[in-house]
Amino acid sequence: MVKLVTASLVALAILTGCSDKKDQNASPVAEQNTTEVSSTVPQTTATMAVDTNSAVVETNATMVKPTIPTGSKLSQIFTPTMLGSTVQYLEQVTGVAKNSSKGSKTYLVQGCEVTAGISAGAVKSLSLKVSDKCSFDLNAFLANGMNGTFPPVNKMTFGQFDTVTGGKGRYTADCLWLCGNGYTQSAFEKLAGSRMNGFTDVILGVTLTANDALDASSSWKDVMMPKEGEDWVVDAKFNCTNKYNADAQKAFQAIKITSITIGNGLKDGSDKCTP
Repeated sequence: MVKLVTASLVALAILTGCSDKKDQNASPVAEQNTTEVSSTVPQTTATMAVDTNSAVVETNATMVKPTIPTGSKLSQIFTPTMLGSTVQYLEQVTGVAKNSSKGSKTYLVQGCEVTAGISAGAVKSLSLKVSDKCSFDLNAFLANGMNGTFPPVNKMTFGQFDTVTGGKGRYTADCLWLCGNGYTQSAFEKLAGSRMNGFTDVILGVTLTANDALDASSSWKDVMMPKEGEDWVVDAKFNCTNKYNADAQKAFQAIKITSITIGNGLKDGSDKCTP
């Protein structure tokens, strides 16, 4: 047994010695390889980083698309370029019409009622029922020749409009006296378009339902009736003259509008007048 143990120890010593020599012989090569790897890895890494970034830039450049204009749908609808456009172009923004009749289409856009006047398949006018959340920038249409700028249409009074336009609007109403039960009266002011603004007409409107609007219409009527007679007022002859326009401006100056129409060749109550 002693001989076996001794023989085993001798064999182990021989193996250990061979292993040490092998390590010594391999060491310079290993160190050299390590040095070469250390010197080349950073270069390779830097090259890969540049290539990767270049690929990302190229990929991003390929994926970039033109920016779609932001803003509410109303701001996209009530622009000068929409007048004269096709119905199909308009409905890319509005969606399908809620109601259609001869010469007009009505849309519900983000809870706001928009009506387009249509002729030969083109948009000739745009109307909006004004409310706290339904508005647009009138200055986009009437940017030239004005005395200042218009407030948002959902904040605008007739008096503010008259101040900016120099009081050039013409007041009319569909009925001021003996209008009948269930009939909703309205008053209007039309500003005829000028060359410097592309002949774009504007008609402001207010339904005569709120107390302040009713009081304004009564004040206007009370100036005219004693001078012209009841029949003259009932027949809406006030739409056929500018004689009492200044009185209408005074009566409605603090009244906020409830509707607005933009377009070319718009008609108001005066078109029903006979010579």
